[in-house]
Amino acid sequence: MTLERYLCSILVHRLEEVTLGDILALYDNLLWCQEKAEKDPHFNEKFGEALAQLTKLLKETRFSPTSFQSTLRGLSMRIKENLEHFLIPSRNLNGVERHLKGKYHILPSKEGGVPKKQLPPPRYIGVGYKDKGHRRDPAYDGSPSWQEVAMRLKQ
Repeated sequence: MTLERYLCSILVHRLEEVTLGDILALYDNLLWCQEKAEKDPHFNEKFGEALAQLTKLLKETRFSPTSFQSTLRGLSMRIKENLEHFLIPSRNLNGVERHLKGKYHILPSKEGGVPKKQLPPPRYIGVGYKDKGHRRDPAYDGSPSWQEVAMRLKQ
């Protein structure tokens, strides 16, 4: 919850320092706080109303690369108007920042599994016992084997 309050506070008090990573952390941490509020009645009693207001404000906000700064200014004003009691005072931000420095990171997500380029080629049934499946695929290659050519010549 401290991280959520800190991120909202720097949005209001230090708007020029806010980055896209801070906004992403704000959204992600809000989801965690909502899950915590659903499970813990004491947490919900203490922070539930502020989380509901913050969720409403963030749902109303649409970010785009061209108007990022103006959108931040509007969000900052709405947070200041609606969540004044939730914010950390500006005189305490340096202490909280020292406490949270390096505690959260934004990491790019990766899809699970192995990329298709790294998968081995499909195996085909071979001719001998020691063959590990390297026979040509006639559907792919299209050329007849030497056995087929020899059979046609006999006739």
